Amino acid sequence: MGGGIIKGPSAVETVIQNDDLLMGLLVHVPARDLLRFRTVSMRWKSLISSPEFQFLHSRSKNLETALIVSGSSTIFCFNLESKQFRPLRLEFNTTKMIQACHGLMLLKFKKSKYVIYNPTTGQSRVLPIHKKKGCLKGLCLAYDPLKSLYYQVIAIRCKHPHPDYSIEIFQSETGEWIDLNQKVRSTTTRFMFWHGIYSSNGVYWINSTPRPSFYLDLITGKFERSATLSIPSSRAYRGDRKMIESNGHLYLSLTRYLKGTNYFLVYEMVKLEDGNFDWRKKYCFSCSIPAVLRWSWRFGGESKNEWKVVYGEENKIVQAKLSNGEVNIVCESGMAPETFQYLEYMYQVMETLAPV
Repeated sequence: MGGGIIKGPSAVETVIQNDDLLMGLLVHVPARDLLRFRTVSMRWKSLISSPEFQFLHSRSKNLETALIVSGSSTIFCFNLESKQFRPLRLEFNTTKMIQACHGLMLLKFKKSKYVIYNPTTGQSRVLPIHKKKGCLKGLCLAYDPLKSLYYQVIAIRCKHPHPDYSIEIFQSETGEWIDLNQKVRSTTTRFMFWHGIYSSNGVYWINSTPRPSFYLDLITGKFERSATLSIPSSRAYRGDRKMIESNGHLYLSLTRYLKGTNYFLVYEMVKLEDGNFDWRKKYCFSCSIPAVLRWSWRFGGESKNEWKVVYGEENKIVQAKLSNGEVNIVCESGMAPETFQYLEYMYQVMETLAPV
């Protein structure tokens, strides 16, 4: 008999043949590459499309960030790493951007159709909104990939002639609406709930006037009115203002022009032991960015060095690092300046495989 050496499987073969090892590697691959990897084999497609893998991937710290810029009926996307500025080709006509939340988007098309859309995968889902339950006074998308693969949509309704607002929550896991059985007097609030922001198991509707703001705790289902949640008049809008959520914290950022210098101020919302809220000044940067920005996005965090602003100027995307004042052109849009100026809003999305 021959004395040949029998070789065992190589390290690569071992990984490829073991689902757990393969999943441990693929979870660090960008979402757009994973969409192409699904064509390798039926086994890879099944693994990448599984809820278990999608949840693990959504919790990865290697998710790439894209920014969505929207106009009256056109939506563009650009990636800060690839520096590509491209239109989003949607299946819906007359699309309006309502909100973006951790990789998913809430869109409106036609007159009363609302869609949850994943710009990375191209998947969409029309929300089952029943007109008989009342007129919509607001919708808000709540999605945290670190906690669940599924999202919620909060709907505020008012059915005439009843003077109360009702609150319902759509659960993507079941595809059903849940009525919270809570009423808010519409005659006393006259508040439109279209600009909510999700953070740490709650949705905040924050008023920049002395009138009350509102908070919905998604764990307990409790809906509260709060005067301390509103932005105090001393910090009210005097330049460009934006609310952002970062790592479970809610921040208010302002740009102001004082005594010949532009300042970028950051306040953090803190919930006090008595249940009230307070806006506490966290950072103050002197910077060269314009005091009033038509549209922009702020990247923030616990570290002062993490704060930067991305905004549009002429027909370019510009990034300003606030800690040292460094300003760089990220990319050119390729659009004429007179067309570029009609873009109105900017949102951040994470490139994720999250199902809709």
